[in-house]
Amino acid sequence: MSDIVVAYCSRTGKTKHAAETLAELLGADVEEIREAKSRDGVLGFLGASKDALLGKAVELTSTHCLDGRRAVVLATPVWAGTATPAMFAYLRSVDVASVAVFAMCTYDGGAGKTFYRLEQVLPAGLRATLGLKKPDKDPQRDEKLRAFAERIRGALAAE
Repeated sequence: MSDIVVAYCSRTGKTKHAAETLAELLGADVEEIREAKSRDGVLGFLGASKDALLGKAVELTSTHCLDGRRAVVLATPVWAGTATPAMFAYLRSVDVASVAVFAMCTYDGGAGKTFYRLEQVLPAGLRATLGLKKPDKDPQRDEKLRAFAERIRGALAAE
């Protein structure tokens, strides 16, 4: 078990791919955050946007624990200008007080208030962030992920 975990949620696979690439660069474990509600298709997309906009609580079907971890990297798509409801449910389900928290978001339009809203629920805030616009089409995505991995390593080495 690595002392770093990349926890992600992904509806289309874009965030999943970026999270898995980052985890490989860090030598980290990767965990998918799964919610009970289906987000497939057009209706799933519309429901996801509505739930994110309203800050609706969701039920997770995945279980998570940060025991033995030094850091967690949160990887979320941006839905309606914020992190997914599943990411907020994840943060309610784990104890982040004793780990360094980093965050990455993927988006097509803009990052909105994603990092700000995440910081509002984190006791010590975020150590570093990365926004990836259209990561499936960004020719510099891997370079950005490598640089983010180095920032994470540097922050952890400075502890």
